[in-house]
Amino acid sequence: MIKEAFWSSVYAAPQCFNQSTTRLRQLAAALILAAFCFALQPQVANAEGLGGFYIGGALGGEYADADYKKTVTHNFPNMELMSNYESDSGKGGISSIKAILGHRWDLPGQAYFSGELDFAFNLNKKVDGQLKGVDDTSSPDAPDVFPGDWDLEKNYSAGFNAKLGLSPQEDILGSGGSIYLVGGLKWADFTFDGAYDGMVALPDGTTERITGVTRKEFRAWPWLVGAGVEFGSEQNRLDLRITYSKYKFDSSSGDGLTISTAKVDHDFEISEWGVYVGYTFAIGFGLGI
Repeated sequence: MIKEAFWSSVYAAPQCFNQSTTRLRQLAAALILAAFCFALQPQVANAEGLGGFYIGGALGGEYADADYKKTVTHNFPNMELMSNYESDSGKGGISSIKAILGHRWDLPGQAYFSGELDFAFNLNKKVDGQLKGVDDTSSPDAPDVFPGDWDLEKNYSAGFNAKLGLSPQEDILGSGGSIYLVGGLKWADFTFDGAYDGMVALPDGTTERITGVTRKEFRAWPWLVGAGVEFGSEQNRLDLRITYSKYKFDSSSGDGLTISTAKVDHDFEISEWGVYVGYTFAIGFGLGI
C-alpha cells in the first residue's frame, strides 16, 4: 500500500487533456479565412481618413527562452524543513497564425491610435530541455529531484493590443502606410510535460525505481511591447511587426507533510522575441467615423 500511495500521489501527476484544442484550431482557421474572403469584396475606404474598423491575419512566431525550476520540499512534523531543487533552460522557435480585428481612430495631424483584438494558434510550439537530478537516495527523508526530459507547449493565446502610429502618406510607405509603437496584454494556454526516473527509499526500508511523466496545464498573462511598419493603400496594407515579451507562471502540489505528499513546485520564466508579417484590410466605417 505504501508503494501504491507513493506512485499515485507523489510523482504521478494528474493527466490534463484540453478537449477544446480542435475547436480552437477550427475557430482560428475560420476567422482568418473570413478575413481574407472579406478583403476580396469591393469596399469603399473612408474618404476623410484611414480610421475605422479593419480585419486581417498574420504569420510569424516567437523565439522563446524558457527557464524552468523544479523544487521538492519535505516539511515533516517536528523536523527541520528540507528542500532541494534543480533548474534548466530551453530555447526554441514557436510559429503562429493569427486572426485580427481592430479599430483605428485618426488623431490631429498624421497620428492615429488603434485598438486590436487578436487570436493566435501556435503550430510548431515546443521548448524543451533535460532536468538533471539525483537518481538514487538512501534516505526517505531527503528531498530528491529526479532527472528527466521536459517540454513546454504554447497552444494558443488571445489578447488586446494598442497601437500609436504616424502615417506620413509618402510614396516610400504608400498612401496608407505608417510606422507605429504597440503594447498589449494576452491570455495564453500552455501544456507542460516533465518526465522523472529514479530510485526512492520507502518508509518500510525498501527501495523502488519510479518513472513516469507529469503533465500540467498552465495559464499566463504575457505583456508585450514592440514596433512595426505598414506599407500600402488606405484599404490594403502589409504589416511588419517586432515584439518583445517577458512573463512568469508556476504551480504547486502537495503539502510536504509526508513522503507521499511531498511538495513539488514548477516555476517558469519566459522571454520572447516575436516577428510577424500580416495583412490588414480597412472596412471603411467605424465608431465615430
